[in-house]
Amino acid sequence: MTKRIKSVRPVEVQIESGYEVLSCPMAMATWRRIEAGQEIARVEPYDDEGKRYTAVWTFNGLVAGSLYVSYDDGGVHFDGRLTQARILVNGEVVEWMHPMERMVERLDAKLRSGSVPFSVKKGSEESVYVATFPPSRGHKR
Repeated sequence: MTKRIKSVRPVEVQIESGYEVLSCPMAMATWRRIEAGQEIARVEPYDDEGKRYTAVWTFNGLVAGSLYVSYDDGGVHFDGRLTQARILVNGEVVEWMHPMERMVERLDAKLRSGSVPFSVKKGSEESVYVATFPPSRGHKR
């Protein structure tokens, strides 16, 4: 008889809800799908004041990078961005950034290094990024 090995869930996403910290552990493969922008829903039980409840965690639901956590009676624990949650990998807190935010930071650094004046309005609830450049005066050679 072969012994089954319990799956390892090294990634844990945590949110604060009232005085509680709720956790959603997952396998690295699941986390990679979330990072890639795939919509993932997970059901995790939790205890509150001696009673057992169920939280539904929805990653990348309506918008990429979003996190929505609801509970049994339809109430909402959390409705926001995944960047607002605490993310741990193998027990260590990691700074996670949505790929679009990372792209904006790279664009920002590239443009600033070229001495091109511009401004960037960071992402809103709809993940809208706006880069504004001054009118072109033509290229000088």
